[in-house]
Amino acid sequence: MVKNAHFVRQAVDDYIARTPVDYQQNLRLYEALYMEAKNLGVLPAKLSVEAIAAKTDRVRLFAQVTLPSDSPDQSL
Repeated sequence: MVKNAHFVRQAVDDYIARTPVDYQQNLRLYEALYMEAKNLGVLPAKLSVEAIAAKTDRVRLFAQVTLPSDSPDQSL
């Protein structure tokens, strides 16, 4: 048990605040966790590895698209 949990929490919060988000690293971590769960039999393998790769490619493509934040709404 940590005696000064608020100091630890503050240190963790400070670290998270000053560390930039690495999308590619998070995606690799997600893929590795998914494959581990599949190999352990925790998740059913409904999708083939090729289908997962295709979805991953689409996610990466969508992540590269940025929308201008000051543009007016163009919905009908």
